[in-house]
Amino acid sequence: RLSDEDAGVAHAQIALRSKELPATPVRRSSAHEAVRLSCAEKVEQLCSSHATQPPWVAMAHAQRLELHLRQRGFAIQHVPTDNNCQFHALADQLDQVGFCSLTALALREMVVEWLKNNSDRPMDDGALGTLFVLKDSIGVADWTRYLAEMALHSETWGDEATLLATSVLFGCEICVISSLSDEYCHVIKPPDSWNVEMGARIFLGHLAEYHYVSTRPL
Repeated sequence: RLSDEDAGVAHAQIALRSKELPATPVRRSSAHEAVRLSCAEKVEQLCSSHATQPPWVAMAHAQRLELHLRQRGFAIQHVPTDNNCQFHALADQLDQVGFCSLTALALREMVVEWLKNNSDRPMDDGALGTLFVLKDSIGVADWTRYLAEMALHSETWGDEATLLATSVLFGCEICVISSLSDEYCHVIKPPDSWNVEMGARIFLGHLAEYHYVSTRPL
């Protein structure tokens, strides 16, 4: 069993390895939490939770995301709020850079299959003394249940593992620009020990914890 210190180092090997700030928070499957709300309901909740605040507070996250993207030369490209937003946004970006044209459903199926086939893939080179594998890095107690739930289209949100899988499958770095602050931007890519060649970089926007969008260059 890894010590707390070693476990912390091992967790740093997971694909959400920020080049600037910690990983963007994402909504997980019910293996992580019991309550499920649609993306639209979540976004509405985000705004309504500030109903007693000045009007500008309610739209703060949406406005900040728009600003943060514009500062980096991008505009929001909206995708459906149907619990598949991460997959819609990823599919749109993959199409934009010429990798392939996929539906959100087809991409989800590919990603879940990759996660299933790579469950025991080491996240590092074993330098810590104990190999830390993919399924242990996601933070779920029941990996089989996690995979089954992640396969449920229009129900389960994508998370850091699905971003990692997409990065590996298509050899692309995934840059997530968040509404949280103007410096909150991080790049998802596989651990160096996997030796996966990165051929492109794609850009997603992330509204607080609730919704992904695709982007377009200004």
